[in-house]
Amino acid sequence: AGTPDPPPSRRPLQGRKPFAFQPPSGIRDEHSAMGLWSALHEVRPGRDRVLTDGRNHGHCLAPSGAWSPDSEWIVYDTRSDAAGQKFDGRAIQCVNVRSGQVRTLYRTRNGAACGVASWNPRRDKREVVFVHGPENPTATYFYAPHQRRGVRVDASAQLRRPKWHREPEMDAKAASAGVADHPEGAEVERAMPSGKNARGGEPVVTSLVPARWPCRNLDARDLLGPQFTDGALRGGTGDHQYSPDGALVASSYVDAVLLRNQASGAYGRLETACTCTAVTILDGRGGVDVDKEEHPRNHDGDGWTVVATSHEDAPRVGSDEISNATREAWIGTRGYRRAGEGWVGRALAFLGEVHTGNPRAPSHLELFVLDLPAKPRDLRLSERGKPLSGSDTARPQPPPGATQRRLTDTSARTYPGMCVGPLEKHGNEGPPSPRAGAGKSGGSGKRKNAGPKFWPRSSPCGSRICVVAMDDTCVPQLYLVATGSSTPARLRRLTDLPKPGVQSAFSWSPDGAHIAFVHDGSVCLLTVPVANDDGEVDGEDQDDALAKLMEQENAFGGPDDRGKKRRVKRLTRRRTGEAAPQPQGVTFSPCGEYVAYVRRTSASSSRDPAPGMTVAPGTQSPKSPLESESHGENADLFYDSDEDDEDGPAYFNHVCVVGVEVVPRQPFRLAARIVGAAATVLVGVIATDLAKLGAGAVRDGLRRRRVETLRKIGR
Repeated sequence: AGTPDPPPSRRPLQGRKPFAFQPPSGIRDEHSAMGLWSALHEVRPGRDRVLTDGRNHGHCLAPSGAWSPDSEWIVYDTRSDAAGQKFDGRAIQCVNVRSGQVRTLYRTRNGAACGVASWNPRRDKREVVFVHGPENPTATYFYAPHQRRGVRVDASAQLRRPKWHREPEMDAKAASAGVADHPEGAEVERAMPSGKNARGGEPVVTSLVPARWPCRNLDARDLLGPQFTDGALRGGTGDHQYSPDGALVASSYVDAVLLRNQASGAYGRLETACTCTAVTILDGRGGVDVDKEEHPRNHDGDGWTVVATSHEDAPRVGSDEISNATREAWIGTRGYRRAGEGWVGRALAFLGEVHTGNPRAPSHLELFVLDLPAKPRDLRLSERGKPLSGSDTARPQPPPGATQRRLTDTSARTYPGMCVGPLEKHGNEGPPSPRAGAGKSGGSGKRKNAGPKFWPRSSPCGSRICVVAMDDTCVPQLYLVATGSSTPARLRRLTDLPKPGVQSAFSWSPDGAHIAFVHDGSVCLLTVPVANDDGEVDGEDQDDALAKLMEQENAFGGPDDRGKKRRVKRLTRRRTGEAAPQPQGVTFSPCGEYVAYVRRTSASSSRDPAPGMTVAPGTQSPKSPLESESHGENADLFYDSDEDDEDGPAYFNHVCVVGVEVVPRQPFRLAARIVGAAATVLVGVIATDLAKLGAGAVRDGLRRRRVETLRKIGR
């Protein structure tokens, strides 16, 4: 799984260069250079815009991969309910960040649902992977974690449509029940041209889309034994995420065969741990074909899929054995460096369920690392006696090149374990009891753990992983863990937020300097301390002495702490109630200039004007004190928060983006302007002198030519 040296640096996958700071060649200490950069510059919020304008259906973002590699498109799925909690979407769409154009990439048929879409990070492959439910669902075979699959769709054709193309309106009924077929077997999509492209007042047919939208199954499925197919799964996958190079796809997996056999009771000893991490190989060596006549739900797949994690039905207390694995995410853009073993090119971070022996909290989640072979083809190998396909009573076994290790041990904390799900409301039950754990069983046997549902995300360099765990006061906070540690790593606290603490999943900026998440009804930005190659922070807390001196914000406090040094800053104004940002997806764009998120807006103000358009009177919201302080003059367009209590069919989740701007700090901004003005004057003077010299040289040349001509005439 390891190689002695990291692969050579290559061109970034994103279309535009992120705002990562490159230290000057004269500065050898990169960490000091980053501290100097932090001291001279600050991050401030840009314009907050609502991109989507669907007034009859909701929108939902995936926790990762929502942005296209060129940072131009955001992919999402549609939901019929306003809150976006029902997985009943019938379409995968994307919206352009600059123009607001919407493109429908896929629509399901025969009652199937789809959602949780992610882009392939490779720029040469404009494809999207997402979850697809069963067609023609029945009372016994319906959408469930073990009865779904991953599919891919090519988005190139839809993104090449003309700019004046407008997608047809889709109401909540169409979002959940599909779209009627055209009598000739094709769907007619109409668009109303506008501006220079107008061809008249009547709508024109821009395309005839085939009745069956083309898609390809990612993972194959074989549901009948006793001989299962290698490279095919026996259940459902979800939360698909491409590796940075697009060669692998990680996903969660639930074994349907074991669940079915457990319910039947026809087998004696049966393995019970069914939730695993799966990896699909897309190396161009072909997919998997299964016998589709054995079971009507069997299907082929483009990739070779294996279960990559090892499980035990009854893990030993205090050991590194796990019963279930969940929330997998790729580590680094090119892997990470493991202490004493060199570079690991492909690895996943995931949360594993360990047993504690505490009857009040028998298990909780810890952070694990799964190292994969450097070559994807090695995942096709198997060990003798450990079939990749599994059996009627046993799970599929991982390939020999996949090894997992425990990265954290939080058993001694006041609230052990990581946060894994939304806080359940049980009247006046109060917070969990100390020492009861913040794991799967939460603080008591009646309540799961508090905190947001999150995925462990690593920094782009792969040296650190960020997680969400409870502090001693039962408030969710962000923590950093060194990835390459050979022993259980300590949790380094990043935030000391007041209640409610961290309220969403999070994402890193492309340069690894910031983390975006939701706190107190706002999308917030956290500046992350600089770390060395091992993931440990240099010095006591900080960037650098100069950064400490110049920073005006509190290192660990919330965004409203005044008079202290802080690194948490609001990107959007505070919204409460149903209008607050949703916890599912808060993602940085690959270029680092935007953060995408979802919030509920009213139909009357669901869409902000595009740049350059006139704003109608009364549509611009008042400035919050925080925005006025950070901007001086705020140009953000928001709807009025007085309508936050609005509810009904016209109040849906919409995709929003907020800009992230990196500018010099105020003392240096004036100096930069003075230097810029002086440089402009100097350049003007030099240009004037050069122009005079050039004009004089031309005159002298003409004079000499005239003199020579007169001499020739005189002779």
